[in-house]
Amino acid sequence: MIRDNEDIFATSDKDLGCTDTVQMTIDTGDHQPIKLKPYRAPLNQRKIIDKAIEELLEANIIRKSRSAWAAPIIIVSKKDKTSRMCVDYRSLNAASKIYFFPLPLIDDLLASVGKAKVMTSLDLNKDGLKPDPEKVKAIQGMKAPSNVREVRGLIGCLSYYRRFVPLFSKIAEPIVALTRKNKVFDWTNTCQVAFEKLRGELVKVPLLAYPDLNKPYVLYTDASDNCVGACLTQVQESPIKGENEVERPIYFLSHKLSDTQTRWSTIEKEAFAIHYALQKLNHYLYNAEFVIKNRSQTFEIYPRITNAK
Repeated sequence: MIRDNEDIFATSDKDLGCTDTVQMTIDTGDHQPIKLKPYRAPLNQRKIIDKAIEELLEANIIRKSRSAWAAPIIIVSKKDKTSRMCVDYRSLNAASKIYFFPLPLIDDLLASVGKAKVMTSLDLNKDGLKPDPEKVKAIQGMKAPSNVREVRGLIGCLSYYRRFVPLFSKIAEPIVALTRKNKVFDWTNTCQVAFEKLRGELVKVPLLAYPDLNKPYVLYTDASDNCVGACLTQVQESPIKGENEVERPIYFLSHKLSDTQTRWSTIEKEAFAIHYALQKLNHYLYNAEFVIKNRSQTFEIYPRITNAK
C-alpha cells in the first residue's frame, strides 16, 4: 500500500503541504494580546535556534509576522543528547478558550477494528489484542511493595491488564486487602504468591480476539466464595494458519464480592455473576445473539426454590 501511494507520504517537513480547506484560529475572546520578552539563550545555542527557524520557514510551517502576540523560545535537551527548539505558549494557552469534545472509549475503538486490514498504529494487529511485551517485561522486574502507597501503585499498574487475566480480582485479593482502611501493612507469603502469580499470568495471557458483530457470543460465568468472574468468547477463524475455527476469548472479567455479598447463597452468587457480566459487557451484548454457560449445577434446582430473593 505504501509503495503504491508513495507520492502522498512526506519524508521530511519540507514535503508537508498546507490545506486551504480549513483555516484554524485560536479563540482568545477579548483577552489583550500577550507579548513576552525573549528568554536569554546561551551563545552556543544560537545556531540551534537559527537553524530551527530557517527549517520551519522553508517548510512553510511558520512565516514572518508583526503580530501583537509574542512568546519566548526555549531550547530543550532530548534523551539522545541532541537539542530541539520549543516555544513557551503557556501564557497563550491560559488565555485561550477551552473547547470540550467527547472522546471515544478505548474499548469501543478496539471493538470496531476487527475487520480492518490496514491500521495506523503498531500497537494493533489483525489477530487480536495483547499487552505490550516491553511493559510486561517492566512489570516482571518490579519488586514487591514495601508500604501501602507502593501497593496502590502496583494495583493501578496491574489493573490496566485485568481484561487479559482470568479471575484477576480473586488472585489480587490478598494485595488489595492491604489498602483497606485501618489495615496494618504486612506483606505476607500469601501476598507474595499472589504478586508472582499475577506477573506469571501476564506472561502467558492469551491473544484477545476482536469481536465479530455478525457472529454470536458465548458468555461463561462463575462464582466462588468471594469473587465472581466471566469470560466472553466467540467462535472465529484461528490466528494460526491451517487451523479451523476455534473459540477465542474476547474479554475476561472479575469482581470482588463485598462482605455482605459473600454471605449470599451459592445460587445468589451465581446469578449475580451473570448480572454483573451482562452489565459490564453490555456494549458487546446489547441487541446481539449470545449464550450464557455456567458450570454450576445450582440452577438445576432453581424451579424448586421458594425464597423470593
